[in-house]
Amino acid sequence: MSAIKKIFSFVLIAVMLVGVSSCIPSEAQCDVVSAEFVNGIPMSGGVTVSYEGFDTFKVVINVQSTDKLTTENLKDDEFRQAVYKNVSKGCSLTYNGSEAELKYGFWPSSASSYMATEIKMFFLVPEGTDIKDLTFKLDGAVLGNPEYQFAYTPE
Repeated sequence: MSAIKKIFSFVLIAVMLVGVSSCIPSEAQCDVVSAEFVNGIPMSGGVTVSYEGFDTFKVVINVQSTDKLTTENLKDDEFRQAVYKNVSKGCSLTYNGSEAELKYGFWPSSASSYMATEIKMFFLVPEGTDIKDLTFKLDGAVLGNPEYQFAYTPE
């Protein structure tokens, strides 16, 4: 291989590596799409499940990760399920110093190795809890950055 071809090959490989690395987000991020009290948890067949003594609080988030959201080699629904499982491990909802139960959730509407959109989570809080007393938190460790700590208090 001539010197010019070697240099051209090296430059081409370098450009490709820069292109691939630019697809990996440089920082972890969480955005709350919506956070609200709902009548219950929607299930298949149009059924809504509610729990006596509790209100249901729905949080919908989009996330961006600096590490792969799941290391499992899965496709389609199984992949989105694994992403939900991993991300939801780092999510919590607190009220007046106590932690609400994450009762149910829906996989992201779309997900890639480093991003997921519209992850839906349903938390149970004691009936009558004021929305201002709630704080949703996400531990950045599940997004590849333990220093990133996201907190959101709805108004």
